[in-house]
Amino acid sequence: MLLPVLTLPAWGFELSTTTDVSAQVTGAHYTQDASLPAEFSGPDYQMTGLLSVDWNVRASITSSLDVETRYGLAAISELDQAGQADAVNDSADYRLDDLPTDLDPEFRQRLDRLNLRWYSPFGDYVLGRQAISFGQARIFSPVDVVQPASVTEVNNAYRPGVDALRGTWLLGAVSELDVGYVFGDDQVAFARLKAYLAGMDWELIGLEINGDHQLLSLGTTGAVGTVGWWQETSWLNGPDQEGIRSTVGLDATWFDDLYVFSELHYNGLGQDQSYLNNLTQSWYQLGAVQPWGQWYLSLQGQYPVNVLTQLSAGVTTNLNDGSSLLHTSVAYDASQSLSVQVNALGPVAMDTGLEHEYSLYPFAVELRLDWTF
Repeated sequence: MLLPVLTLPAWGFELSTTTDVSAQVTGAHYTQDASLPAEFSGPDYQMTGLLSVDWNVRASITSSLDVETRYGLAAISELDQAGQADAVNDSADYRLDDLPTDLDPEFRQRLDRLNLRWYSPFGDYVLGRQAISFGQARIFSPVDVVQPASVTEVNNAYRPGVDALRGTWLLGAVSELDVGYVFGDDQVAFARLKAYLAGMDWELIGLEINGDHQLLSLGTTGAVGTVGWWQETSWLNGPDQEGIRSTVGLDATWFDDLYVFSELHYNGLGQDQSYLNNLTQSWYQLGAVQPWGQWYLSLQGQYPVNVLTQLSAGVTTNLNDGSSLLHTSVAYDASQSLSVQVNALGPVAMDTGLEHEYSLYPFAVELRLDWTF
């Protein structure tokens, strides 16, 4: 629900704000394996509490000029048996500068959006901190290399902001050209062309990271009767590695309400089972590629129990080592602005260790409340 809108006709100025409040409690248990390197070992158990508030502000200066801001504060409490410190993130940094994240050990801040938007007759332009993501695949997108979503992410539609200049031009009723440059400590130049041809949506993407990592991708989506399908195929080239990644997927709705989809993914940059080799490869060091193995299969389903409650469940399997991740979620809309969600995640593997990718994931249960006003 938007707060009252402030309008100053003389200036053509309009201000709208929303506030997102989120509270979550997560309990996790990691299978212990003394043979694992320290960076892959989790505490026996871990409890995390998080309360966050994000303020979203959009100021319309004129009918064609907007400023968007999203600033958040979070209070975090952690308890784990080993007293383990947070992992260090050494992946790519797509921000030119940033606010200090830690205000003190229990309070953090983030500035996820701060951009100027100009809607002109010559195209739409966005300058500043904004979300940049690519691809159409649901679980494993071969072209989603700018802060890609984790396979365990509950809401993979939301992406942290990066600092960029982006322009979008309509080339026709159903086609557009999108060109941009991310100018953080790490840089990305990209171009994306979308078109509708022969009854299918086509998406051609080319990008370059730091001048020495190139990606070229072709994606298509369509339908055969009541069954939807999509595919994405990317060629990735780096100073120490090159290969093909590809995903094909299908979705359908059965019995009027049961929505199911499945994806098969091939990762030509991954390993058969010698996963430690990934740590030395630059695509992985950038955080641009996440799957360790080569072949993956995912099956997901969603079912509305009633008007207010939705049940989701799925399994994602590394076909090389046989390890799987099972997850389920129950979401309840208590009101138009308040939702309650319970999520559970569980790994299944024949053995633990670096030879079984998903065995390193925890058994976790999360209770989450989200309120928007």
